[in-house]
Amino acid sequence: MIAGVARQENRILEAEILDRLAIIENTLVAQTILLVFVLTGLLMIVVFAWLARRSQVASNLKQAFFNHAQLLEDQGNYNDLLQLARQRRKEYESDIWAKWFCAMALYKLKRDGEALAAFADIRNSDPAWQRDIIAEYIDSIRARMNGPKKTDS
Repeated sequence: MIAGVARQENRILEAEILDRLAIIENTLVAQTILLVFVLTGLLMIVVFAWLARRSQVASNLKQAFFNHAQLLEDQGNYNDLLQLARQRRKEYESDIWAKWFCAMALYKLKRDGEALAAFADIRNSDPAWQRDIIAEYIDSIRARMNGPKKTDS
């Protein structure tokens, strides 16, 4: 009888131990899931902050390029402007302002064939520029390339 009571008590203790182990296991699983969510959130914050900073840096670089290019154009320093714009195009191939300053430098340097191609590249990149901005330059280049109009005497 004592042995039977002892076995019963052992079974009860085993059941309690198993119940507590199950609670501990569930708690650890919940804490692990919570930790994964927290770490994922922190990682997302870091990534978004990095992307925002990267975007700000790119914007600042673009503005610095624009300001420098505008200064060179205002000073009539077209060779340096062309060099700056071509370097920017190597780094940022689709930058419309790099294309614009490259075309303007070529236009001002009277390198008409290259300027015409550069303005055509702008038009192909953004057709709105044709209508609003570059049409007069293209017409001017064509007029220069064709020479003065002959009059019948």
